Amino acid sequence: MFISVVIATYKRPQLLVRCLTALQLQTMPASLFEVMIVSDGPDPVTCNAIKTFCSQNRMQVRYLALPCHTGPAAARNRGWQAAEGDIIIFTDDDCKPAPDFLKAYYSYYTDHCSTSVAFSGRTIVPVPTTPYGQLTDAAINLKGLEQARFITANCAVRRVDLMKVGGLDSTYTMAWREDSDLEFTLRSRGTDIKKAHSAVVYHPLRKAKWGSSLHEQKKSMFNALLFKKFPKQYKREIQSAPPFIYYSYLLASISVIISLMGVVPLPVQMGLILFWWAIFGYIFTVRWLPVHKTWANSAELLATSLFIPILSIYWRIRGALRFKVFFL
Repeated sequence: MFISVVIATYKRPQLLVRCLTALQLQTMPASLFEVMIVSDGPDPVTCNAIKTFCSQNRMQVRYLALPCHTGPAAARNRGWQAAEGDIIIFTDDDCKPAPDFLKAYYSYYTDHCSTSVAFSGRTIVPVPTTPYGQLTDAAINLKGLEQARFITANCAVRRVDLMKVGGLDSTYTMAWREDSDLEFTLRSRGTDIKKAHSAVVYHPLRKAKWGSSLHEQKKSMFNALLFKKFPKQYKREIQSAPPFIYYSYLLASISVIISLMGVVPLPVQMGLILFWWAIFGYIFTVRWLPVHKTWANSAELLATSLFIPILSIYWRIRGALRFKVFFL
């Protein structure tokens, strides 16, 4: 049984080399696995970094690049289709596989050699343990990966099962929901999904840009695509109801703007403003409570909480229009 590790990357050579270094330290013999690196578009710097790494280490590494920036789903498809392994293991360039990572998956598949099964490993996001966990909003979002059911940062699928479902859906051009889509597709075609708790990767925190949570809202567009393809599974396992608190915030914001034009009596205007403050206060407080209580964190959350509900709804509607589905 031969294993292929597929890593999608794009213009992050330092993170990729760190990941490759962790794979170099695997307890599994190097003769039993290969590493397929696929750049999501031309990337000479990363290509040179891989050449330097390979000249200094003995590990089977192959490098491919997509002709243009298409998304991680397309890059992973290119990787597993060109790979030689019976088992395809996906991880990310910003992850650090534990030394027994590949050996654990090898053992799981040895025990299920005659079964159509995929595995979801354990992803650990290390955070400081000082008061409040020194957490930022971005760190809390990343920490959520530990509870994810099936993510391409750490999963394994037999090549034959990937062929059966056609791999990942490359319509997902961002790193969002393409792994849930693969999970739902595999399950719909009879492939069981099991947890592989001893197949561990570490996903270290990185310093996020100020206001990065605003950019993250664009990913909401692909929730619409997943809902269109798997409405029942989406409601059961992703989101059972629309984000009514965000819709309420949007309605309250519009009402306040209209009221400030003087078209409603002052008591009504004050009531609308209080209603807006109540909803905004709730959204801010929910995001603020878990973070490290610094002025910088608080200021960032205060500013981004003003716009996140509006941006989230905007991108949900954009997704509904783009993928032609009624999605709130």
